[in-house]
Amino acid sequence: MIYTGSWISYFSSKAQREGAINFAQGRPKYPPPDVLLIILKELIKNKNLHQYAPGKGDFNLLKETLKIYKNYYDPLKEENILIVQGATEGLTLSFHFLKKKFKENFAIFSFEPFYESYPKLARIFNIPLYSVEINPFGLKWDLNKVEKIIFEKNVKGIILASPGNPLGKVWKEEEIDFLRNLMKKNDGYLIFDGVYENLYFDEKPYIPLKKGLKNLIFISSYSKTLSITGWRIGYLIAGKKEMDFISSIHDYTDLSAPYILQRAIAIYLKEGDLEKFLINLRKKIKKSYDFLEKEIDGENFKLSKAEGGMFGWIKIKGRCLEFANKLFDEKKVAVVPGINFSKEAKNFIRINLSIPFREFKEGFERIKNFINES
Repeated sequence: MIYTGSWISYFSSKAQREGAINFAQGRPKYPPPDVLLIILKELIKNKNLHQYAPGKGDFNLLKETLKIYKNYYDPLKEENILIVQGATEGLTLSFHFLKKKFKENFAIFSFEPFYESYPKLARIFNIPLYSVEINPFGLKWDLNKVEKIIFEKNVKGIILASPGNPLGKVWKEEEIDFLRNLMKKNDGYLIFDGVYENLYFDEKPYIPLKKGLKNLIFISSYSKTLSITGWRIGYLIAGKKEMDFISSIHDYTDLSAPYILQRAIAIYLKEGDLEKFLINLRKKIKKSYDFLEKEIDGENFKLSKAEGGMFGWIKIKGRCLEFANKLFDEKKVAVVPGINFSKEAKNFIRINLSIPFREFKEGFERIKNFINES
């Protein structure tokens, strides 16, 4: 089967069209906080919020976002924050910045398996991407191999997600510091993808803003945090010089994220109980992961280690694309074949853990039945 687009989009669209259980799309299948929806309903009456937002973002949301991250780095200012249309725009702007600053003869680096946007953006911007594989069952990686690539290939950007997608690795402080120091030595940047920063199982992820903005571009989003992936409200944090350039690109490409949605989030952050919502969401996701740990015996398929995020990364027998297509046709369950995240992941699939448990359990039972019948 020849297909050049996203396998996430392909199988998720099939699931929505045909009414299948959708383990493919990376979104929480839980509603946003009730209070947030009440706030949004009230804001619809505000005529000003149906127009363009300020390019840097709604001043109220900038203020509330600053409150969150000043806990990590007190000198942080609103001028260091840009509200963008989802973390994907933040990543795209980071690639724009690297290309403008370093021009030619440089590369970027990330760890496999990686989120699909990393290699696709590298191709769009014509920047070589190098990688090192993470062992999915121990979450270990080769420091010496990474260091060699950074200097031999003149890497100017390391993209790192913690927790990751599809691997739910939570990166330790010493690991992140090691990578950031490599970028300092090579005059590059750690591009930190913090989209899943609030979705962890036990240990809260280390946030590199604690050590300032030098050689760092930090990207995150309210999408997964508040179960509002369709709202497309993300943010990027960087030093002043970096932000001046990044903002100028944003002004002429994406202009602004939806004003009314920004304001609704700002009011919720000020008046709602975000931590209570997140505690409940984390419990639900962890329940699905714990269920997989008990149910997957390792004989016919094997679950990778995860410390957070939203996904189960599962090793199967046979080729993942054939598995995913046949599973969908026979059991009406959509999963993502591992080749979407790495050419080497030919016998892995990714499933979304953030689904109401009854539906999650039903979908997994269908997968087990499919494997046993094959």
